Amino acid sequence: MTVSAILPQSVRGVSDPGVTGVILAGGKSARMGSDKALLRLGGTTFIETLARTLGRVVDGVVISAGEPGKYEDTGIPVIPDVRRNCGPLGGIHAALLGITTARALVVACDFPLVSAEECARILAADPGADVVIGRCAGRLQPLFAVYSKTTLPVMERRLDEGRYSVRGCLDELNVAIVELADRVRMSNINTPRDYSRLRAPGTAPAVRT
Repeated sequence: MTVSAILPQSVRGVSDPGVTGVILAGGKSARMGSDKALLRLGGTTFIETLARTLGRVVDGVVISAGEPGKYEDTGIPVIPDVRRNCGPLGGIHAALLGITTARALVVACDFPLVSAEECARILAADPGADVVIGRCAGRLQPLFAVYSKTTLPVMERRLDEGRYSVRGCLDELNVAIVELADRVRMSNINTPRDYSRLRAPGTAPAVRT
């Protein structure tokens, strides 16, 4: 991984029509026991909340999913996996093939607290990088990142080779890193305990779109 930029924490919001918002909803949600994308927070599903958030900073939003029929009622276009059972890398790959813009702002469906401000900050980073990725508390967040179509040859080769790690893919790409300060908002919701904590009054910040 070649790191081309590490950005400070204060970046003003932007709106980028050259980027499509992509919600990754292809996971099996094994630890949750039900589809995380359809869990509710504040009266709306995670996927609807993220679509509203992404819609503030990009012109179009799609869902990348292994089972597209599950999300027909959302009214959001769904891009099915091209390479099935390949994890998040397969979903990102399918999304990049299916969108018309050169870049995709990818957010996993289990990050419902991500704000439009945080999305705008990674959009404002180096547009020449293959990937612009958020980092919080020293941890990279490959499922909160902007991916360029320049990543497709590397993704396709690794998929052909049966190597499905998104982090491993980053090692072969030019990556710009954006430091994120809000650890709570960058916490994904994986288990029933995480979900209960999220819904408990006063234990998590409100959704901030």
